[in-house]
Amino acid sequence: MKRIGTITLVCLLVFAGFAGLVNISSENARAATSITGGAVSGVWNQAGSPYWIEGDINVPTGNTLEIWDGTEVRFNGAYSLQVQGTLIANGTESSVVRFTSNVSVSPGKGDWRGVRIQSGLLTGQGTFEYCNFSYAGRALVIQSGNNRVTNSSFFMNRNGTELSTITPVAPADDNIIENSTYSYNNNSIVISDASNNRISNSTISQSENGTVITSAIPFFPSSYNKVENSTYTSNINGIYLSSVSNTSFLYNNISYNMNGIVSDFFGGMPFADHNILIRNNITHNTENGTLLFNINLFGNPSQNYIFDNNMSFNNMSLTLAGSEGDRVINNTITNNSMGAQVVGLSMIGLPSGNNTVSGNTFSDNTGMAMTG
Repeated sequence: MKRIGTITLVCLLVFAGFAGLVNISSENARAATSITGGAVSGVWNQAGSPYWIEGDINVPTGNTLEIWDGTEVRFNGAYSLQVQGTLIANGTESSVVRFTSNVSVSPGKGDWRGVRIQSGLLTGQGTFEYCNFSYAGRALVIQSGNNRVTNSSFFMNRNGTELSTITPVAPADDNIIENSTYSYNNNSIVISDASNNRISNSTISQSENGTVITSAIPFFPSSYNKVENSTYTSNINGIYLSSVSNTSFLYNNISYNMNGIVSDFFGGMPFADHNILIRNNITHNTENGTLLFNINLFGNPSQNYIFDNNMSFNNMSLTLAGSEGDRVINNTITNNSMGAQVVGLSMIGLPSGNNTVSGNTFSDNTGMAMTG
């Protein structure tokens, strides 16, 4: 009788243990911390994770929110995190910080709005190390200067990272994106009316536009931005330009895109893309390797510099349209359907002229080697 009682007790204890494990698992499946909206600050960590966001939240000026490694921030609707103070989100390689949708079945782009570092009267600052952003409308919008995004990933967002000036008084300048991965976004990186930003050692793939650099504010073109040591692959447009100046593309691998580097035919009026440096890049297996239009009604020369690049196995390797004062020097242009061409835009009175083409190697191209 005692033996049966002992066995029964053990069974009850084992059952209780399993029940406890089920309860713990169920708690982890739900948000450990619910944030209904409003001001947030302090520290978010694994002990309180996941954080379930039920309304728009903000970090007020003068306040700091730190998000530690291993923390998940899940947005349960079209809500955003606005930063007028300071946001520090630092994960590790093995324990990232995750910003994502709380939709468990079939999450999609735009499930939540995104994180915004604001500028103007209330200017925020942000640091993002080993962070993952997914299923947002505009995952990370940076409107202020001197922010940093490193070792982070952006997946299945409408826009991955935007560096966007809303007021010339506090522009989105001097920001750094490095060692980061972007995939399956509509626009992975957008730089708008912002200067002196750097993208380096990053991989951008499977997007409509890998990187867009554009200017919307008259007389404040995006300038002195730099893209270097990065890989663009399987995008519709690897790099898309509209009304930019003094921008550099150095040591990038731009392969298997529909278009490698392309400028907007109409978006450049009246401020054409000019003083662009394209050097030591590989453009490989694209429909158009590099395609630059110079539409400038004020008559300023384009003066773009295309040096020391390797352009191979493209349909059209290099096209400069309406260019003036461009320099194409020491490039290797091989095994393309069409090699390179410099053409005027006579229909709008913009001929090409005063270009320098020298020291290039053309071989095994099916069509033209160099025309213009």
